[in-house]
Amino acid sequence: MKLTQLATGLLLAGVMTGSALAADKIVIAHRGASGYLPEHTLPAKAMALRAGGRITLSRIW
Repeated sequence: MKLTQLATGLLLAGVMTGSALAADKIVIAHRGASGYLPEHTLPAKAMALRAGGRITLSRIW
């Protein structure tokens, strides 16, 4: 009985902590959406922002 209560408590604590941490995350799109478009291009950056990225990073050569 105590083991079940402990497991349930730990599970609930993990679920609550995970949702609280997820709300504080900031999505950063390094090089834009480089998995879909050529990296460091304006279309890749626009796609990353549309997909939920809040910040895009680039290198200027």
